[in-house]
Amino acid sequence: MEDLVGSWWDRLVRRAAYPGYPQAAVLLDDVAPQALLFFRAMGGDPGLAIRSAVGTAHGARRRWLARVAGIDTHVELAWRDGQALYLPERIDLYPDAALNRGLYFWLMALAAQPPAQGDWLQSNSEGTARCLTTMPGLATLYQRLVAALLPLRNWPAN
Repeated sequence: MEDLVGSWWDRLVRRAAYPGYPQAAVLLDDVAPQALLFFRAMGGDPGLAIRSAVGTAHGARRRWLARVAGIDTHVELAWRDGQALYLPERIDLYPDAALNRGLYFWLMALAAQPPAQGDWLQSNSEGTARCLTTMPGLATLYQRLVAALLPLRNWPAN
């Protein structure tokens, strides 16, 4: 009986602590048929394959409930090397599946840009500016992603 109650408690806490929207999740397999074509059309290296990323420990501060549930210790980042473009296996950041799908395409467009120098924040800022300059048709998608992300952020108290 104790094991049964413990498993219920574990599921309840994990579900309450999970920050994503599983009902709106989009899998990499869902966008894979268009992914290579889109990545190459945006100027990406035609020799790269598209693969799912492996979670990386991030070490950032987690919310109390996430620590209790034992979740949010890893993050799947989009990155590339000489062999492949690595994208998260699943994106459920937004409560709308269309935005999660759009985020895959934004990540591919950003990865198609030549790498910039500097730290990750500077290089991503420059890559974003380059994407919006060279591909103005993506500006609407970018603005929708940003506008939908801002209300989801945990802003520090004053």
